[in-house]
Amino acid sequence: KTAEVAAGLAAERGDTSSRFAGTVIAGITSTTVYSSATPTDWHLAWADLSAWRGETVTVTFAVQQAAGESYLQAYVDDVALGPWSTPAVASIATPMVPAGRASTIVLQGQNLRSDMTVHLGKTPITGVTADESAGTATLSLPASLSPGVYPLYLTAAGSAYPTYGGTIFVGRQVWLPTIALQ
Repeated sequence: KTAEVAAGLAAERGDTSSRFAGTVIAGITSTTVYSSATPTDWHLAWADLSAWRGETVTVTFAVQQAAGESYLQAYVDDVALGPWSTPAVASIATPMVPAGRASTIVLQGQNLRSDMTVHLGKTPITGVTADESAGTATLSLPASLSPGVYPLYLTAAGSAYPTYGGTIFVGRQVWLPTIALQ
């Protein structure tokens, strides 16, 4: 089984010795299965717990902070134990597509399946094909998408929690100069 956690770490400044850690305790043995010293917004983290199959264990989440370091907070939400099925996008091959034309984008990552639900912003994307062995998914985007910047959300079949997969740009951004009259 796998432990899956949505976690965030906030710090007043970038201290190097403070960290957030997930630890598995089995009997008198303690093993750190996740550790991060980088302040970040919410993100998914997971750890393979198959080494403890059949055992009773305690999983703890803790902030480890040295004396005198700046204030540090950790946020933990949605801890789940089970097979890991959350889609995780590592890269988007074509994050910018033309407006007014049907397009395809290719995602690279883990747990990308044809039965996942995909949204660009609030727009559902129904053309999803995946090659699980290659770790890719191809999304067919409709020509009706308006120009703009869209967050990509993927939800595993049977889950109610979407995962942020990146940003898709439909159309081109044009930067205009600002002219201030005095």
